[in-house]
Amino acid sequence: MFDYALLKEDARAKLQRARWVVVLVAFLTALLSGMPVSLERGDTSNADSLLGGVLSVMPADWTGIVLLGGFLLGLAAIAYTILVGNVIKVGGAGWMLRHHRGEELPLKEMFAPFKQNYKGTMNTMFLKDITVYLWSLLFVIPGIVKSYAYCMVPYLLRDNPHLTPKRALEISNQMTMGHKGDIFMMHLSFIGWMLLGVLTAGILNVAYVMPYMNLTMAGTYDHLKRLAINSGKLSCYDLGVYDEESSSSATNQ
Repeated sequence: MFDYALLKEDARAKLQRARWVVVLVAFLTALLSGMPVSLERGDTSNADSLLGGVLSVMPADWTGIVLLGGFLLGLAAIAYTILVGNVIKVGGAGWMLRHHRGEELPLKEMFAPFKQNYKGTMNTMFLKDITVYLWSLLFVIPGIVKSYAYCMVPYLLRDNPHLTPKRALEISNQMTMGHKGDIFMMHLSFIGWMLLGVLTAGILNVAYVMPYMNLTMAGTYDHLKRLAINSGKLSCYDLGVYDEESSSSATNQ
């Protein structure tokens, strides 16, 4: 059963604990991982519009320089996303997940993936992004479906950092099978809050909506994890539960 109203209610309660640290983690995750070029969605429309505007007012003999500068800037943005931004996403997701489970964490824990299996984290997130991007080339809808299929990858990497990139994508796909529509509807339920955030010049989004959504997604991961273990769809080992006592706890929650 997937009741996103209960997941959101639980997230609101968890948000009250160490509220401003949660807000800061959500803000830093968005700030440090958000770049103009997104490999996952192939979103370069803003950059293309800006470049087109610059070219329209530049002298003809500067065109080559501007194009080269735009190309190099795009490469730098992609490199940042692969080497830094994606790792920050995993660290932020992991911090929210552990906070949701009741742990008290220092802010620096959101940067743990840079020390713990950095190469594996980077490779897995790159495979996730490039897979979603390639599916997006077929039309928009397949890309959206795949983005939901692999949305649990950042949480899986913090629960079980030893997963291979291919296996992490497979497990996320299995966890979300039959629940992609539920997760989409859950995201859709935040639209009212986002509109209010626009009316407050983004202040409400930073101070409430982003951390609220992040904790709801962390709770969603734990919920789907329990469903996958209880149904036998996935093993405890796949989901980072290694000992018998932890396995029993995960199953009975």
